[in-house]
Amino acid sequence: MLGGLIGLIVGWPGVIIAVITGVLVAGLFSIAYVGWMLLRGKYSAFAPIPYGPFLLVGAALVYYGGRPALEGLLGGG
Repeated sequence: MLGGLIGLIVGWPGVIIAVITGVLVAGLFSIAYVGWMLLRGKYSAFAPIPYGPFLLVGAALVYYGGRPALEGLLGGG
């Protein structure tokens, strides 16, 4: 449902950029989170990390004028 809402808000080419950006941001956060938890000695392999906020970050970047910058970064144009 969140993906559909993001698609309605940012449009067809923007939803692809928003989802890819959200996935990349989530991956960077996850790597940092796992590293931090390993350093603290409290790592758990199945700790849940919510995915929705990262999709919203990607949508916000596209919606608030980041589409040209993100298209250039991702090679779209």
